[in-house]
Amino acid sequence: MAEQAMAQNQNQDMDLIIEVSCGNPGCIAFLGGAYKISRSHTIDAIKKLRDNGILGADIYKLWNDCCQRITQFTLWVVEAAPIDDIKAHVKLGAPRGVAYTDDELRKYILKATMDYDQSEINQFLYPGAKRM
Repeated sequence: MAEQAMAQNQNQDMDLIIEVSCGNPGCIAFLGGAYKISRSHTIDAIKKLRDNGILGADIYKLWNDCCQRITQFTLWVVEAAPIDDIKAHVKLGAPRGVAYTDDELRKYILKATMDYDQSEINQFLYPGAKRM
């Protein structure tokens, strides 16, 4: 019973990823990698982006151009940054986004991880590390 519910949730998640990716392979690559890190953070990020008109190539630009292709940074930025700031960096519809500075990334990472304990942060930064 639980396996069936989990399979159904995964199917719904994949449908959502396909919907928001708009067929953009870079977007699919980012979202697939993010999903492996954290299902719940990825689904929350997807919904925030989708609800604010950031889809497909624009999601790819957020990851690739704005967040240095660092998947976990991108999830933290989506979680912590105001949507207007994300849109300003992504430059909706433009061919390239604007990279977040190290100070901007640091600010959003600290804000997003404020309530995490160190083991949760380590899980994201060092996914192969064993928990103590």
